[in-house]
Amino acid sequence: MKNSRPIIAIVSCHKMVDGQPAQAVYQKYIDAVNFYGGNPIMLPNTGR
Repeated sequence: MKNSRPIIAIVSCHKMVDGQPAQAVYQKYIDAVNFYGGNPIMLPNTGR
């Protein structure tokens, strides 16, 4: 199946959650990509 929606990468931020390292993005970024016709994907922030 062909998908005509572009894939848009959102780089996550590194944060600590309950003492554990985690990756996160704000929901508003995902919603905006969807609203404007893209397929959001989250990319981990490796700090490099």
